[in-house]
Amino acid sequence: MNERAVRRALLIVPAVVVALFELIRHTPWVLSLLPMEASNWLTAILAGLVTALISRRLFARLDALHDEIAQARERELVASEHKRMAEKLHDDIGQTLFFIGVQLNHARKKLPARHPAGVHLEEIQEALREVDDELRKTILDLRPGIGDSVDEQTWKTHLEQFATGFGAQVVIAGEAPELAPVAWPVLAAICREAVVNAVKHGAASRVFLTWTQAGRRWELTITDDGQREESWDRAQKEGHYGVALIRQRAAFIGAEVRFERTLTGLRIRLTAVRSTGDSVSRRRRVLSRRIIAGFLDEPKVEP
Repeated sequence: MNERAVRRALLIVPAVVVALFELIRHTPWVLSLLPMEASNWLTAILAGLVTALISRRLFARLDALHDEIAQARERELVASEHKRMAEKLHDDIGQTLFFIGVQLNHARKKLPARHPAGVHLEEIQEALREVDDELRKTILDLRPGIGDSVDEQTWKTHLEQFATGFGAQVVIAGEAPELAPVAWPVLAAICREAVVNAVKHGAASRVFLTWTQAGRRWELTITDDGQREESWDRAQKEGHYGVALIRQRAAFIGAEVRFERTLTGLRIRLTAVRSTGDSVSRRRRVLSRRIIAGFLDEPKVEP
């Protein structure tokens, strides 16, 4: 029964039921069994029960609409805050780094060839370029688009485009679980970090994302075809920002993360239990507040 039929039934059925009951209760044999005062109370109770029974579907739809509106407001608020943070990073820190880089380049050119100070300036420039790269990655994390993602397809398309920009290919296998909308941009940030690590430190050309499910438990495995072990060595560094950031983001969606050594480098396993009902709503609200507070984009410090 669709909503229009429910609304019509809500107007017609209670009236018909009450009318029939009124006809029946005024018959002599009912009056002899049921006093008039008691039958009046019974009429009110019967009308309330019939109305509640018919309107259950409308109430369920109303609750669903309320949840959709709340999710839309959360996504809009998160996207707006991300955009503001990205603009601030670009206009303030990004331009400052560019100015410093230009000044260092001018200073290095004024020095004689192979001058010790020139070597130090070149090292500083290299470190500055790495900081600038990480800043651009952070700004990309904050750009509108994936932050509004609520489904698997948008997540998949975003990662494929991101990997293409690094000259790599993302291969996704398996069926993704049904996740809370806020979890998708967090997973996208984790996968982007894994792609950058595989390409930059493992010389990988393909990154494999594999979904597996067993009941309510799901697992996302990230591997690559890199030919060096530097990825594993870097992952073992205590406090390395990439590993720490992946752990933090995984914790925000209630997932456990494990880093395993393979013949070609590093395997990342994300494991979690799919939440349902009120737990999803509570976790979504907590995640939204954390994202807005900037916990997903803490400063990255290279050891």
